[in-house]
Amino acid sequence: MSQLVRQILLFYEWLSMLYNGNEKEVICITLNEMSAQLFQRITSSNQAVTISALAEALHSTPRQIRYKLDKIDEFLKYNKFPQFLRKPNVGITYTAPPQVVERIMQKLLERENHHYIASQEERVEMILAVLLQQQNYMTIDDLGERLKTSRSTVIKDLNKVREVLKSNHLTLLSSTNHGIKIIGEEKYLRRASIELLMKSIEVQGMLSQEMSPMLKNIKTLSQSEISNMFTNMNIPFIESCVIEAEKQLETTFSDEAFYGLVIHIAIAIKRIKLGRDIVMPYNELKSYETTKEFAAASYVASRLEAEFQIEVPYDEIGYITIHLLGSNVYAANSSSSEEWAALQIITGKILEEVSESLQQESLIQDEHLFSGLLEHLRPAIYRLKNDLKLKNPVLEEIKVRYHHLFQIVKNSMASVEGYIGKSFDDEEIGYFTLHFGAALEKLKDKKEMEKRILVVCSTGLGTARLLSSRLQQLFQVNIVDVIAYRQIGQILKYQEVDLIITTLPIKCDAVPWVQVNPMLLDKDVENLKKYLTQYHFQPKNIFIQTLRLIEEHCDIKNYDALVTGLAKILKTDNVGQKGVVQPLLRELLTADMIEVKVKAKSWEEVIYAGGKLLEDRGLIEHRYVDAMVNTVKKMGAYIVIAKGIAMPHARPEDGAKKVGMALMTLKNPVNFGSKENDPVSVAVFLCAVDNTTHLKALAELMQLLDDEEFKTMADTASSKDEILAYINSKEVDRR
Repeated sequence: MSQLVRQILLFYEWLSMLYNGNEKEVICITLNEMSAQLFQRITSSNQAVTISALAEALHSTPRQIRYKLDKIDEFLKYNKFPQFLRKPNVGITYTAPPQVVERIMQKLLERENHHYIASQEERVEMILAVLLQQQNYMTIDDLGERLKTSRSTVIKDLNKVREVLKSNHLTLLSSTNHGIKIIGEEKYLRRASIELLMKSIEVQGMLSQEMSPMLKNIKTLSQSEISNMFTNMNIPFIESCVIEAEKQLETTFSDEAFYGLVIHIAIAIKRIKLGRDIVMPYNELKSYETTKEFAAASYVASRLEAEFQIEVPYDEIGYITIHLLGSNVYAANSSSSEEWAALQIITGKILEEVSESLQQESLIQDEHLFSGLLEHLRPAIYRLKNDLKLKNPVLEEIKVRYHHLFQIVKNSMASVEGYIGKSFDDEEIGYFTLHFGAALEKLKDKKEMEKRILVVCSTGLGTARLLSSRLQQLFQVNIVDVIAYRQIGQILKYQEVDLIITTLPIKCDAVPWVQVNPMLLDKDVENLKKYLTQYHFQPKNIFIQTLRLIEEHCDIKNYDALVTGLAKILKTDNVGQKGVVQPLLRELLTADMIEVKVKAKSWEEVIYAGGKLLEDRGLIEHRYVDAMVNTVKKMGAYIVIAKGIAMPHARPEDGAKKVGMALMTLKNPVNFGSKENDPVSVAVFLCAVDNTTHLKALAELMQLLDDEEFKTMADTASSKDEILAYINSKEVDRR
């Protein structure tokens, strides 16, 4: 069983013991060795100790240290001892005679004599945890006895409980003769349980990869006869199912997403055994059946049924599918989605708006940024559609470090939110901001890289890329790979690495490692100076300057080979992928690829007419035309991307032979089934062979389609020449 999942499940055991009346034992765990270590470090210091220093020394976070200090202060106050003295911008001190300090240390390490008074927030969480596990009503008196508090206090706390439940689409039902219980849809009951668990785990600091003394104590207590919700749960087996899903999807989930899926499945199994199934709309379920994620979910379900002797309902398979679609990944092939062209258009619009706001035109040509945004956008849209919450552990730091950029990115998401009809929350915006932050860091010039660095990050691709860019900006390093924690052993078998830089504690004896904040704070930089040589910058735009100099004074036989060679020598990625030529819009939309005033009675006729243009020029096989029609039938009229404009397309593997575009104007507008954008009078057909070759032309096309004058001109144009002249005039303007 993985250590992280074991820690989460052990915490569930702790909750189960607490809610079954063993409050005294659990409280003493909260205030034992960890608290003693904190107290000892503060009392043994001759000067004030900062929270950041304590966090670094104990491999914790400032938030967790503050939480522990507050608990120790409550303990000291209850036992009539002096409390900590905290001075802003100075640190924490403690003044008391040596014999008093010794007595406090002894009490902190005792297991039997602690008395603890829970705050209202903690009591509310206890009430929620108790009621979320109840199938039947529970009286207020029973709840007060469970929490060791008065009836009046419970009644007061229930007002806050109702507020929390309301925010989670749940209701606290009261019955005079029976008591109280939580009611609501099963998906919201599960979500509330998981959010409560994850919040408690974060506060307790239990997501660390190191097994803390507190967890060891919990493990011994868990051997009591008190039942817990994960008895006989084969977690390693569930992990193997998720790993198999990764293989089938040809992807690697981030550590956080991987363990989130494991916990979701474990809870689903328990709920199924209790007869509490998820219910999903039939049409929504049907829409997922053709996805590869649904196939992977079905495979996982079949293995779970055999292992746990249960029947996984159809709706549960759909729910697992949603979580697979909504999970952050380290690698994915976005062209496998039927909506790949729409996603690329939206990604391009986001890039364009952010670039314009920052006055950084080079971002539009950054293929790494484009692919990173595209990889994040697809699962982000599924999360938004299905109300799946994404946790961003570095959100506040992102808002501080990238305050201006965060606001720009947030304002630039209108194209996505208009496409979905919902708005992203700050957690999601933070991850998009990380992608742009990483790209901006790369714009700063680099020098030759020396040390071979392996970057380990558990939160996702955007965070990892930001960290890698910061490292490359500041030090002479060669980032050999960016991986999840689970991949370390596999990578080290074939890759030589000088140093591992990680955002979480790891166990690795083969290679030295350094833990840093994902934002690479100043203290992290100072620490890394012990291992790495600082960076000395090259002149700005050295690649472009060198290329222009060669163009001016030399005859070039192979331009693409020159670009690729220079990029390799100068260690830069400011060029197209491996020198691949990306055609311009005017090179694709030539006279033979344009038809005006085409007659068509239905949207199918429009697609077949446009497909014939592509097929006659040898750009596609005939099956690509059928695939365009079937895509609309399966996915709906999402291809109508703007008022009166449709972009039919299919996946590259459906028969695309070369990159190409075709444009048709219709004599009479045709309805495609889009309530917002019908009827269609202009259709642009796209075929692509990979994820990148068509991007430059697509970016130019997006600018053209955003131009209201173009739509007006196209609707009234009587010849191809009018359309070509307009496109060429815009090309001149862009120059």
